[in-house]
Amino acid sequence: MLVRWSRYAAVVGSPSEQDSNAFNGFNLAVESVLRDNTSQFDADLSAAQDRLAWLRPGLVVLPLIAALMVLWGLQLRINEYR
Repeated sequence: MLVRWSRYAAVVGSPSEQDSNAFNGFNLAVESVLRDNTSQFDADLSAAQDRLAWLRPGLVVLPLIAALMVLWGLQLRINEYR
């Protein structure tokens, strides 16, 4: 077993060096993907914000229009009963 381990250690190098190199490579790959995803998310968020700019005034105006139409309809019914 020790012979095999020594052969493996000679080929691969010390485990701490390999772990460090593997972690650095993985860390760089993850950071790159996160940076790309963050920029894509920010761009999509600003695009959605631009497309929904009408929503805030619409949330005030549309219920007012609906309330006025209800009152108008009720007034027509009341006038029918007179």
